Amino acid sequence: MANLQELVNATTQFEFPEDKDIATSERDYFLAHVVVDTSETTVGVNDPLVKVQLMTIHAAKGLEFSVVFMVGMAEGLFPHYACSQEAKQLEEERRLCYVGMTRAMQQLYLTCAKYRMTYGSIYQTQKASRFLREIPKKYKKSIK
Repeated sequence: MANLQELVNATTQFEFPEDKDIATSERDYFLAHVVVDTSETTVGVNDPLVKVQLMTIHAAKGLEFSVVFMVGMAEGLFPHYACSQEAKQLEEERRLCYVGMTRAMQQLYLTCAKYRMTYGSIYQTQKASRFLREIPKKYKKSIK
């Protein structure tokens, strides 16, 4: 309960900057800020003890990392099914993919599982994201 109360306190005290991206919802902006804020204050992005940082693409905006793993690059996940039906939303997903990819300074890994379990059901076959297929072959190295 104390954690939930602290979350409520943080949301009421949060101030949005004047130049906030209009396309980003206030909820997403707040969560991205909190994730970046927390990781930088507790450990530090460049701390030698940091081996792995998990974050959303929204939270990674403006940051760079030596190695980036983008997992779940499957149709229905990225782009999300709900966004793949409308051109404007699909372009926003494509832009987010680009943002994620450009966080990598040295190496970028884009992964898609052949099978995965969804909501406790048996493994389902995954189709690779269209974003993977849009990358020119000369920039890809397949690892099997």
